[in-house]
Amino acid sequence: PYRGLLGLLLICIAWPLSWAQSGVGLQYTFFPLWLGFILAIDGLVLRRTGTSLIVRSPKIAAAMFVVAIPYWWVFEGINHATQNWVYIGASRDTGFVYFIQASLAFSVVIPAVFEVAELIGCWSFIKRFARLPALVLSRRQLMVAAVLGVLSLVSLLLWPAFLFPLTWISLFFIFDPINALTGRPSIFAQVRNGDWRLVIAFALGALVCGFFWEMWNNQASVGWEYNIGYVDFA
Repeated sequence: PYRGLLGLLLICIAWPLSWAQSGVGLQYTFFPLWLGFILAIDGLVLRRTGTSLIVRSPKIAAAMFVVAIPYWWVFEGINHATQNWVYIGASRDTGFVYFIQASLAFSVVIPAVFEVAELIGCWSFIKRFARLPALVLSRRQLMVAAVLGVLSLVSLLLWPAFLFPLTWISLFFIFDPINALTGRPSIFAQVRNGDWRLVIAFALGALVCGFFWEMWNNQASVGWEYNIGYVDFA
């Protein structure tokens, strides 16, 4: 599909620029690089299944870019406490231009993970996870999970040196139980029926995206470095 070819073209242009020793790095190429990735994956899904996220729900796909901006700014705020990553080589400007650049970069996070999860979901191996043991939580247990999510976020901010791993699970345990309690689509609602396909698809989707995030960051002249507590040796 044409969108897939356009995505590959964007990758072919933005990737070399991000690795060029010109100071451009991921500061200016992150958004076009990942927009190309999203379009390429959407094209692959469309070719395999005859439909895709952008074809079915263009407004929702566009909304994902918007929602992803405050979503990742929350993690940037948490990182002020944990100091798990720092940006290197980037402009020290913290004004409006920096905010727009950063927000554009953050906007691709949710669409990228959803697109790769959908690609993984259209492979036949994922069907074997549709009939696994059910995890049934009562309404009260879902409420407890949401409260624990809030407590984990607060604890993380109070003791960031020890509880920094909670960065990546606290929001899930806040929002997914709320979705389940209000009858909206949720992971908890899926596994209640023994259907773990969403869990596997999103886990693998995030892992694949993580590979490309770190691979493209590895040689970028402007990117990020990690300081992850007690596991830096690895």
